[in-house]
Formats: sequence, structure tokens, C-alpha cells
Amino acid sequence: MDIDILTNSERFREWYNSVGSRQGLSILLDHFHRSSSPEYREILWKAVLELVLQENDLPTWRDELLKALSNELPQIRSQALSALTDTATHLSNDLAVSHAVAQSLYDDSEHVRAKAIYASSNFATRQLLSEIMDSLLDPESYRSASDDPDRRYVWHSLFALDQVVDRLALNAQERDMISARIDQVLSKLLEKPDRSKLDIWKVGDSLGEHVKGSQALGTLQKMFKNPDAVVRDSSVHGLGHIDGDHALRLIRAALSDADSEVREEARRALAEAGYN
Repeated sequence: MDIDILTNSERFREWYNSVGSRQGLSILLDHFHRSSSPEYREILWKAVLELVLQENDLPTWRDELLKALSNELPQIRSQALSALTDTATHLSNDLAVSHAVAQSLYDDSEHVRAKAIYASSNFATRQLLSEIMDSLLDPESYRSASDDPDRRYVWHSLFALDQVVDRLALNAQERDMISARIDQVLSKLLEKPDRSKLDIWKVGDSLGEHVKGSQALGTLQKMFKNPDAVVRDSSVHGLGHIDGDHALRLIRAALSDADSEVREEARRALAEAGYN
């Protein structure tokens, strides 16, 4: 297919008006699947998405969007994830879509992982919650990201978990289950000799700012007693988002912690809570 048609918006509009958007989609997808040129495939995919949106019938093209998530080009995977996000009102309970969003959280591309976190806020269902909870135990989640060695893939899964937890009306039992799973995440991270401070910080952040309440408090209190200063620092950060006298007492106790960073985090938490 003439690349000039694909890259010239006016010519492209004339072309699909002449063949019809359905026929145009078939032609574009045929070229897309047969092409061996990454550059040409990227141009074709953008044209495919333009026609899919023109059809205003994204669910019909769900299978093509899901297939695109395994494309070798991160640009195409990213665009497919964005298009799936646009289908959230139609496909939010689709098991395959929820699975695909969760799997994208440990894509090789940081950009795709970021899109998956954003998608999680649109597919905030118990099915996706279950998928993310499973991913938190997946050994793949504990590999260092090839394009971001300071974080493991689980960091992105925790951020996606935040999006879902914030949007679901969870009961106390569900929050207990999530808190216990995050505690398991911490244990797995601490097994790594090259553990990242950023990953451990995210554990306390997810518990305190998103799980919240007595469910999070129990795990944060356990972290507060950990001999590793990085874990205690994460705990104090999380406690800063928990209401109540018990959390406040722990933060004040951290003012005399042996580690300067823990003490600084305690001062910051108290200042943000309005205490001097």
C-alpha cells in the first residue's frame, strides 16, 4: 500500500471514503500482518487505529488489539494498550483484557508499563485486582527492569494495584488480603541481595496511602520493627498516611531512630500532618 496515502491525512481520508472503513481495515490489517518492515508496520498500525476509532466500535476489534500487545515494536504495544483503555466501558469485565493489562505491567518497555498502570485505573475491577495480586507472586515480577535497573517489575504492579484499590469499594477482609500480599512482596524483595530502595519504599506507600486503615497498620507496624533502616523508612512514610493515635505514636518514636533518613522521614510525616 502506498505509504504516501498512509502519511497524508487528506489522501488517507479520500482512500477510506472510497473503499469504506470496514474494507479499509481489512486491507490495512492484511498489509500489517504481512509486512516485515518495523517502520512500515508502525505507520500501518497508526492507520488501523484511526479507522477503528472512526468505526466507534472498538470491542469488535478487541482480538486485533490483544494480538498487537505481543508485537515486537513497543510503539505498537503502547498504542494497542491505549486503544484497549478506550474500550474500558465495554470490556471492563473481559477476562482476556484484564489478563493482558496485568501482563503488560512487566513489559520490557517502561513506556508500555506506564500505559498499563494508566489502563488499570480504567479497568478497575475485581478481576483485574485478582490478576495483579497473582502478578505480585510471579517470579518474573522480581526481575530488575532492563531499561530501569533501579526498579523491579513489581514496582509497576504495586502502582497498578493502587489504581484499582482506590476505585473499588473494598471490604475489610479484602483489604486484609491485600495487606498480607504486600507483606509477601516485601519478604521477596528482602531476599534480593541487590534490593532496591525504591521498591521497598513503594511497599509502605501502597499500604499507607492506598490500602489504609487497620489492615495496613498491622503490616506497617511490623515493618517499623525491621532491623533494615530502608524498611523502617518505608514504614514511616506509610504511617504518615494513616490516621489515628497509634500511627502517630510510631512516627514520633521514629524521631529517635538510629538512622538519619528514618528520622528525617518522621519529621516530614509529622510536618505534613500539621505537627511541629
